[in-house]
Order: sequence, then structure tokens, then C-alpha cells
Amino acid sequence: MPSQKRRKPSKTQTEKSIRKKRTIQKEKAISGRVRRRKERRRAIGKALLWTLLLSVLLVLTGTAVWFFTFDTIDLNEYVTVSYTGYDSAGTADVRLRDSKKYGYFLESAECHLAEKNGNLKNGDILKLTFTYDKELAKQNHLRVKTEEGEVTVSGLPEGIELSADDIFEGLHITYEGIAPMVSVTISNESTDEFLQNITYQMIDQQDFYDLGETFRITAELDSKDALEKGYHITAEAEELTREYPAESDQRYLTDPSEITPEILQELNRAGASLFGAADEYGLRVFSEAHLMPIWVNGKTTFTWQNPRPVSAYLNTLKPEYFGKVKSHYNDVRLVYVATLMQADGLSCEARVVVRFTNLMRDADGNYDLALDSGKIIAASYSNAKIKDFVNSEYDEEYQSQKIE
Repeated sequence: MPSQKRRKPSKTQTEKSIRKKRTIQKEKAISGRVRRRKERRRAIGKALLWTLLLSVLLVLTGTAVWFFTFDTIDLNEYVTVSYTGYDSAGTADVRLRDSKKYGYFLESAECHLAEKNGNLKNGDILKLTFTYDKELAKQNHLRVKTEEGEVTVSGLPEGIELSADDIFEGLHITYEGIAPMVSVTISNESTDEFLQNITYQMIDQQDFYDLGETFRITAELDSKDALEKGYHITAEAEELTREYPAESDQRYLTDPSEITPEILQELNRAGASLFGAADEYGLRVFSEAHLMPIWVNGKTTFTWQNPRPVSAYLNTLKPEYFGKVKSHYNDVRLVYVATLMQADGLSCEARVVVRFTNLMRDADGNYDLALDSGKIIAASYSNAKIKDFVNSEYDEEYQSQKIE
């Protein structure tokens, strides 16, 4: 078999082969670079991941350390409640009590009632809310729990009822003087700790009162203080003012009609007994009558003879002088006609005034005519002078009324 000659590759085939080899080598080179870049990226990614994981770990660790260095305080555990008033009218006072450990913080915190206070009764549920200084809590590493709390009202006593009679029970009224010049003073003589703080006031108080006149007294008390001390005031506002009559065991005679004929006769008998020696008035009366007195042994001697009553007057102190004139309130002045005689028998008729002061009557209707106060206070030959005298012309503080 004839041998075949190997064909020599053509130039074109050789170039194609060379290009193919180069392409393969280039692809391999590119593939290596890509692989190396991917490996570098994976390495960088792993490094970044570990860095991130480490950072997170550090943050979590720091957070845990920070978290566990805080104290937790529940404000509900520090609530204290006190009550005033009484059952159904109580008031709660809620506060945060002091603490040695957290006192600096609790001073800035407050506890509040979520509902309106007052008119509380035992068994009521009170809702609580809290406020506090958040910055102060943070600075002192405090984790504050402020969940809404509640307390149950208890321990309120039964209210002590105060009626108008109870409120005026301690009032003490003192009357001084004789009507119509009765003065009134009032005071509180209660022994109760609360009732003794009631203030009693007279409304439109007068300086003096007569029998039959009345005065009003109002009681003033602190309703808030009463509530705090557990008193329930049942008295209405208008019941806190009461009216009282002026009282006196005795009353001066003020009207001529009170001088009965029997009283006048008794006064007349007592007045007539006062007539005797008249030396005090003799010289003046004789001078008015233009008569010549005589002296025996260097002195004159005059006597009153045969006194006869002719008129009577009641004089009373005018109201504007009550408490200012201290001599007497009233007087009865009896006018007599009597004979003034001197030692030699020479005589004349004269008018003589006898006065009785401070006549009065007691609550039982008995009279005190003050007969021992009887005194001759004036004598004159002139009837006009006597009229002026008995009509209080010389005593402007008194008003005169004739006794019929």
C-alpha cells in the first residue's frame, strides 16, 4: 500500500490554531482575575460582616450593661392616703411618702386623684395618676413605673350631726341693769373642742334694751373645719340666726299710769313724814314773801306745818342720756303746800317738793317705791319757780309727766 504523505498544514489553519490557543489562554486569565476578585470581595464581605457583628455585639453588651445599671421604682408602692371628714362627706389627701433611698427623687414626684375629690364614702375606689421629673430620673438611673393605681376609701367615721340647737348650746347671754336700761353681752361657754370655736354675733346691737324688745344673734362657724373634724351640719343657713327677748328681774316705772292711787297715797305718807325743821329754806322763802325773819340766840328757827299734797310728777331719763347720767333713772316729785313758821309765830304758805328716786317693779308685779330715798329738794314762795322745778326745767336730761 502506497504510503501517504502527511499533508503540511496550511498557513490559515495555523493562524486559527494560534488564535484559538490565545483565546483560551485569555479566557483563562480573565477567569482567574474574576475568581480572584470574587475571592477578594468574599474576604472583604466576611470582614465587614464580622465587624458588623462585633459592633452589634458591643452595642448589645453596652445596652445590657446600661439597662442593668438602672433601678426600678414603682410609685404605687410609695402612696400614702389620709382622710378628713366623715362617711359620705370625706376628702382624701394622697401623697408620696419619703424614702431614704429615693427621697431625692420622690420630692419631685407627685400623686394625683384622677377623679373629683370630696363626698367620699367608705368603699369608694380612687384612681391615681403620677407625674415626675423624667430628666431627674434619667440622671439618677431610675426606671419609673407609673401605671395607674387605685386605693379603697376606708376608716371614715360616722358624721357627728350638728343641729341648730347643738350650735347654740354653748351660747351664754348675760343681762345687766334694770329695764329699760338692760345691756346684753354674749359669750361662748361650750367645752367641745370644735363648738367652742363658734363665734356669736349680735345683729344691730343696741346699748340698752327694754322689756318686750328683742335682739338677734347669729352663729358663725367654719364649715371646712367642721368637715375636717367630722361634724355634719344639718342646720339650714336661716337657722343660724336666732331671736331672743331682753330679760330683767326689775323694771323702772316709766309711765304715770303705773303710779296707782294706792301707790300715790303710800308715797304721800312717806313724804309728809319728812316735814319738820325748815331752817334750810326759811330765810329764802321769807325773803320771797317779803317777811322779816327774827334771830333768837343768834340763829333763826323755822318749821314746816300742815303739809298738804297738791300735785305729783313722774320724771324719767331721756334715752339719749342712758348710761351717761349716773344719779338716777326716774323720780316721783310730790308738790305740797305747807306752812312755814318761825319762832315768833310769823308764817306764810310755801310750795315744797319731795322727791323719791328709782321706783321700780319686779317680774312678779311687786313694787319697790324706794321710800327711803325720799327727800325735800326744793321750797319756794313762788308757785312759778316750783312749776319750773318739777317740770325738769333745771334737769334737761329728764322728761316730766304729770300724774293725774
